[in-house]
Amino acid sequence: MLGLRPKRLKKAAEILPPADANQLIRAQSIGGAALAALATTIVANYTWVSLAGLTGRFFPWFSVLQGALIGILVRRHGQGLDWQFPALAASFAVLASFSGGFFVALATTVTELEAGSFRIIRALTLRTFQVYYDEVVSPVDFVYAFAAACVAAFYSRRRLQRNEEFALRRKRQETGSE
Repeated sequence: MLGLRPKRLKKAAEILPPADANQLIRAQSIGGAALAALATTIVANYTWVSLAGLTGRFFPWFSVLQGALIGILVRRHGQGLDWQFPALAASFAVLASFSGGFFVALATTVTELEAGSFRIIRALTLRTFQVYYDEVVSPVDFVYAFAAACVAAFYSRRRLQRNEEFALRRKRQETGSE
């Protein structure tokens, strides 16, 4: 009608070349994903501590943002198709959430005591961590850590095109691993 092509014909014109499932599987890198997650955890924790120091406030929602960043970078550098990649991203998100809160508390302690950072760090013991997690960490911190883990796991899996998904499904059916 009126010389316009129907939408269904546009999709038919976009035929994708067949994908190689073996190449998709070989492209996965758990080491690259772990390295990206570790680097993101360090940079995001530093950013969280700096932001808390500049504003004088604690931002617990920053852990959810850390989870999203970790998930995105695990997807980009890991190219993961398997369950290990969301599990890795979720684990690093929980680690980043609790370690970020600890480092913000540590920076606040350094500021309030007017002591040097290295002096406070040298004074850390196992008992310090036990007291911190008994006295400071609340159920809300666990909720934010769980939300960060869910967001990280959601963003960590590789997004496949239609032809790649089809090739991978066919490969799994052939090998009987589905």
